[in-house]
Amino acid sequence: LGGSMEAFRLSGLLAVTATIPGLMMLANSLFGPRYGWWAGFFLAVDLLSSSIGSIGYNNSQMIPVMIWSMALAVRATQTKSPRCACFAGIIAGFGFYTVYIGMAAVAIAMPLLWPGILGAAKDKKAYLLLRLLVPYGCGFVMSAFPMLLVIHTQLRLMFRRAPSSLDAEMFLRNGFHTLMSPVTFHS
Repeated sequence: LGGSMEAFRLSGLLAVTATIPGLMMLANSLFGPRYGWWAGFFLAVDLLSSSIGSIGYNNSQMIPVMIWSMALAVRATQTKSPRCACFAGIIAGFGFYTVYIGMAAVAIAMPLLWPGILGAAKDKKAYLLLRLLVPYGCGFVMSAFPMLLVIHTQLRLMFRRAPSSLDAEMFLRNGFHTLMSPVTFHS
């Protein structure tokens, strides 16, 4: 897209736009098609999401990673599809290349696989358990491997000065508000 400010802003707007079908898929999988369409519509017309995408910060580029990894993890659980689980892992691994809260995509998407895992454990079919976890883990490692090699230096730079409890609280609060911005903005 180039190195201009317009290209930088356009990349954020494209990231928010790429989130819409993922949110529709997630809401459709969890609540039904009517809610999927409404979720996509409200995200498309939400002023906050379009303004976050157009200001030029890279925070908006982690939103599609989070949404798509969750949507594919839910779809993998419902269909017991190793391909969806692998794609969820790949996209969650891309979270390691965004802002630090994007690394939480792995921790957020993993519990969404638990219904399929618990169903496999209840049926005493261990191969179903491996059918979702192994592709998810392989996809994650495949996409995040270069970043995993240097993660220790990234974390050391992040916590170069001694972090206080106030820094940790601010980090968690900012991450929560970034993820929940459409909900917290309107309440």
